[in-house]
Amino acid sequence: MFLWLTDLVRGEVSGLESAFAALTEVDVLHAKVQLARKHRCSKPHFGGVEVRLRTARHPLLLATGKPVVPIDLLIPAGKSGLIITGPNTGGKTAALKTLGLLCLMAQSGLLVPVAEESCLPLFHGIFADIGDAQSLEQSLSTFSAHVRNVTEILSDLVAPALVLFDEPGGGTDPVEGGALACGLLTYLKERGVHVAASTHLTPVKLFALADGAYQVAAVEFDLDTLTPHYRLRYDTVGQSLGLPMARRLGLPEEVCTAAEA
Repeated sequence: MFLWLTDLVRGEVSGLESAFAALTEVDVLHAKVQLARKHRCSKPHFGGVEVRLRTARHPLLLATGKPVVPIDLLIPAGKSGLIITGPNTGGKTAALKTLGLLCLMAQSGLLVPVAEESCLPLFHGIFADIGDAQSLEQSLSTFSAHVRNVTEILSDLVAPALVLFDEPGGGTDPVEGGALACGLLTYLKERGVHVAASTHLTPVKLFALADGAYQVAAVEFDLDTLTPHYRLRYDTVGQSLGLPMARRLGLPEEVCTAAEA
């Protein structure tokens, strides 16, 4: 009996495979529609060199069901990238991840949680060096892990591309790290690559202001209460507020006082 049934199924393998492929495609399309309806997604306009994502929302934060503060992510035509500054906990890294995820979603055929007037270039590749990739097993410090990641990114880079850096030049002397970050931004600018980066380093902030090729922005912060608004304020550079933030996060007053002395 089982052999007979197996033979019957075997004779329909081609049709079953086609039906499975069709049902899978329908299921994927249905999931895309559900996602778009649930989060009020839209299709950005493709083409050109401008990145304009209005009222962008991080897709993974949306999935939590909690309120998400929308942000505008802008790299105007004529600019090579976006440099985001300001205190920790203000949303700099979240902004970078929002930009990267939405670009990947859009180029994968998904509608994305942005306003309808949004637009994106078509990128050949999207790269990121975000987070701490240090490894005891591979004898990699924070700095060397970042340098290795950046080296791999540059070796695979083909314009047009988008590269995301979370605090480039970190993990070493701030002066040398700042110089390396500025050199990296210059290198990518000369190759027509879009860049979005966060930084606390003064040399990088000054470079972005003086160079003119990078759009600058700061995360909005209530300076009286030291609470973030999770929005970006453009054409300005933000303070890192390291000591005030340390106090707010509970570092002993004696330590903060000694740091200010």
